Amino acid sequence: MASSYPSSFDCLDQERPNIEFIRTIVLSISQPIQGFLSNPKARKLVKSNCFSKLKKNQNHEEFFEFSEQSILSNLYWGIESFEAAVLAICTEERSNRLKKSEEMLQSPALLEEHGVTAGVPNNYLVCCSYFYLSAIRELQGDHWQAALHFLQALSVSPKLTQTEFAPKICRSLLRSCGISPMDHHNDDEQHCKLLRNMARGYKAWLTYYQVMSYNGSPLKQFEKVHPLDNQESNLEEHTGRLGDMLKEYQSDSSVSVDSNDSCFEEEEDDVFEVKSSENYKCFVLEHQSAYMEEKLYGKDSQYDELMTILEKTVSKLCFSDELIRFDRDYYNFVKVYGLLSNKNGVKYTLLKDIILDQLLAAISTSKEVGLIRASVSILSTLVSGNKSVIEQVMKKGLQLRDLANALKKNVQEAAVLIYLTNPSPIEIKTLEILPSLVEIICTSSNAVKGRLDLLLPTPYSASLMIIEVLVTTFDNTTNNMHLAAINAPRVLAGLLDIQSYNNMKEYTSLATILIRCMQFDGKCRKYISEFAPVAPFIHLLSCKQEHAMSVSLKYFHEILRMPRSSANKLLRRIIGEGNVNTMHTLFLIINKSQHEHEHKLLAANLLLQLDMLGGSPGKSIYREEALEFLLESVTSEPGSANQKLSAFLLSNLSGTYSWSGQPYIVAWLLKKTGLSNFHHQNMIRNFNWLDESMQDADLWCSKIARILIKTGEPVFRSLENGLRSGTKMVYRDCLAAIAWIGCEIVKCPEDIKHKACDILLNEVQKFLHPGLELEERLLACLCIYKYTSGKGMQKLIHFSEGVRESLRRLSTITWIAEELLRAADYFHPNKWRISCVHTQVVEASQKNNGAVTALIYYKGLLYSGYSDGSIKGWEIKGQTATLISDVKDHRKTITCFTLFEAGNCLLSASMDKTIRMWQMVQNKLECIEVIGTTEPIQSLDSYRKQILAISLSHEMKVFDTSSMDRDITKAKNVKCMKVIHGKVFIGCMDSSIWEIDLCKNQDREIKPASKVWKMQSRPISSIAVYKEWLYCSSLTVEGSSIKEWRRQNKPHVTIVPEGGNHVQAMEIVEDFIYINCNQSPSTLQIWLRGTQQKVGRLSAGKNITSLLVANDMVLCGTETGVIKGWIPL
Repeated sequence: MASSYPSSFDCLDQERPNIEFIRTIVLSISQPIQGFLSNPKARKLVKSNCFSKLKKNQNHEEFFEFSEQSILSNLYWGIESFEAAVLAICTEERSNRLKKSEEMLQSPALLEEHGVTAGVPNNYLVCCSYFYLSAIRELQGDHWQAALHFLQALSVSPKLTQTEFAPKICRSLLRSCGISPMDHHNDDEQHCKLLRNMARGYKAWLTYYQVMSYNGSPLKQFEKVHPLDNQESNLEEHTGRLGDMLKEYQSDSSVSVDSNDSCFEEEEDDVFEVKSSENYKCFVLEHQSAYMEEKLYGKDSQYDELMTILEKTVSKLCFSDELIRFDRDYYNFVKVYGLLSNKNGVKYTLLKDIILDQLLAAISTSKEVGLIRASVSILSTLVSGNKSVIEQVMKKGLQLRDLANALKKNVQEAAVLIYLTNPSPIEIKTLEILPSLVEIICTSSNAVKGRLDLLLPTPYSASLMIIEVLVTTFDNTTNNMHLAAINAPRVLAGLLDIQSYNNMKEYTSLATILIRCMQFDGKCRKYISEFAPVAPFIHLLSCKQEHAMSVSLKYFHEILRMPRSSANKLLRRIIGEGNVNTMHTLFLIINKSQHEHEHKLLAANLLLQLDMLGGSPGKSIYREEALEFLLESVTSEPGSANQKLSAFLLSNLSGTYSWSGQPYIVAWLLKKTGLSNFHHQNMIRNFNWLDESMQDADLWCSKIARILIKTGEPVFRSLENGLRSGTKMVYRDCLAAIAWIGCEIVKCPEDIKHKACDILLNEVQKFLHPGLELEERLLACLCIYKYTSGKGMQKLIHFSEGVRESLRRLSTITWIAEELLRAADYFHPNKWRISCVHTQVVEASQKNNGAVTALIYYKGLLYSGYSDGSIKGWEIKGQTATLISDVKDHRKTITCFTLFEAGNCLLSASMDKTIRMWQMVQNKLECIEVIGTTEPIQSLDSYRKQILAISLSHEMKVFDTSSMDRDITKAKNVKCMKVIHGKVFIGCMDSSIWEIDLCKNQDREIKPASKVWKMQSRPISSIAVYKEWLYCSSLTVEGSSIKEWRRQNKPHVTIVPEGGNHVQAMEIVEDFIYINCNQSPSTLQIWLRGTQQKVGRLSAGKNITSLLVANDMVLCGTETGVIKGWIPL
């Protein structure tokens, strides 16, 4: 049967049909459609068939009412609107209804041919849509476009078109081609193939003649052309039309052929930029060749070349059944699009749409990386030349996931296009392209970094700006997840490996990313400080854009948060590369009113450090201006962001930082108070007390302090104002600044010292009182010691009784308090009166975790262990407890905590027969080691590298670095213990107490077992040590100096609780002994340590299950999960 088809049709793709033949095809389609429009029965039949097909495949009666079937709904109402337009009498009404119908039919027409939508095959929906679109165009008088739509319907589904929609039109079309209608049932598949090929061929030629015609409709333009026998003259006619188009284009150009640039200078600037290194080189070579050809052969040579390119490109677009090889014809397609970019009209728009469609098809369907790369490069170039192109390709269905897939195939140019499409942060995150972006950062060569001579961003620049979005716009958890992916030496090396300093936008994004990296993990700060260039960030300071300037200031502020010696090296680099201009730029930022206050503060801070590093002995206008602005900000609105920032900058101006960016000025000052006890240090913030960077501030601090002291009263007045602020951050930072200035003021003349003392002392002493954080009390103590040194000691006479009591309680922690107390008593002896009033200062509760079975301070947080195995960290601020962390690695009840100084760790024991070792990692508690035991542990303590444990069966074990346990004492049935100064005091089940020297590995009994039968069954429940006194509890509380215990083996004092109750727990705070007995498990009895008198009780509400004393405060945990704390006034 195939042989019965005319050979002329087989040659359709090889021979160019003339316009008369094409006109015949259009008319053979147009006339039957007009008959269809005038036949109500035919329209009703087609409509009925279509609707029955739709409803047959629906599960719902009203398919068009559901949003998930919106495409079918558009088809339904599109057909209804078409019918209404055919019946409309008014011309305006018909026009509006046809327009509305066409808009709704576009949606199903754009579906993929293969697939199913809401139960209906897509080929049916597409075919039906194009058939009705052809009828709409015919009704509008556009015969050519009507024919194109009908041919599209026929190519999608020849069988449906011939059997259900337009059998007469198909027969008419076959006759116009000289083909007799056949009984297609004999060979249905072969007949459909014939119709599909015929439709595709005619559609291509119709499109070709539509594009190549220049003025008016193709039917009119080629009306006088002779038919098939005059192919040569026909080709010349088309060539003439192309020539007209090129001449008109050249007449619009503002650049002559004789100029040094191409006659397409404007288009080339916008279009011919390719960021693939290979494609870019190819383009440059081709462009140079074209330029030389123009110079050698003149204007006609270039004109002929463009004619050839246009003819070749249009033919490929119209007749290729496969994806266009953009990688082979890159230059031609860019040239053609540039040629058409400034032209209006359907023919130009159609050709540009075809180019874009082919590009999108190549990107979404091709499996060849080279073809995808070329397609992405062309599309990026077109977008950069004409911003409206991006809107067009998005409407045409450009999918970000297709670009993401291309990027994951190492098509780096896709990053450029993703950036140019300006997706939302959520869309970027959903694409999961961060690993691919990181790879671009790591592998891009210097040749494509930081270039401004190209209009398009490079893949490196686009990746940089997309990464900036990923690390800045989400919540902390998501941002940190993205930062973790780029926080590696290899990625940082790629980020910093840039040679050009001129790309402001690129460096702004880079600075933002580096800031976030340093804030996320301070370890990368050291790498960045060593390898990051300084010049580009200095250049950003002088930028007119506020954002770029602010990012530069924040970058310098963040990177200078490192050890002082390294910070000074970086400051010298800034001075060396920027010279005086940098300082002058900072000076101008401070004095320009349009800049934000925060930016001025950061500029003032940087300017002060640069000026002070120079060490000019005389006055400096930069220094005076910056310092004045900083001090004024400290006195600004209380609690404002400006006051907080200025107080922080002033506090740390003289100090040093850890490499993690943590300020060390407070830790440096606290070490000067003699704070060396590991338990006391852990009541303070999370400092690494062994960090050598802490001692890196001595010389710098002295230098800065001398300069501020010379400024005089304004400095002290500003700090006084800061102390009065009700904001904790502000008054704490001001207290620290007063302390480090005081370290130098002791060397100043008495008049300066007295003046500062008069201004500050009254406010400083308020921070001594119990109830405040230990850090603040110690800083206040240091300030008083420094400012009242020498003759100023007489000012201690005016101290109130409350201040002296505060000093007395601090004397067990710091020698400074003891010295001040001795001096105050020398000038004005005081008879101490002890207040027994207690005030509750904190309460924290957590439900559903059971009883609070253990309490301890670690890294400035209060940690509580629970009967369900969970561990919670609380931040205690004033009377507020905030839950900071919550971990649950233990499977059973937490029995006890202790601190392990050798590893700077927290130890926890549990009924699950494990001891876990915890460390603070990036402000989170993480388990770093698990030690298994043969039985549960009920008590823990440590000394150096040894961990001491008491098992539930009352055996004492010691674990060393090998995690192996061993026995260290002859004492049996151990109940409790206390480690002090290398000695372990253990209480036994038989009421005896043993002393073990851990250094000498010797033990001896200092309190023998009781001979009274009633006492023999009462174990030592707890041991406490206070100022060389040892206290133990069982049925009674007994105490004596350690020397007396050794000498006489008996106590000096004895306290008998009410009712002869057995003591379950005991702790000591200064003058008071707190006792919890088994007969009243929900209360704490308060006894005076000196007179052994009971003075009151504290009620916890429920049974007390844990007890802790810290910073003059007694804390207890209850069986209901509540934590309460009191202080003696």
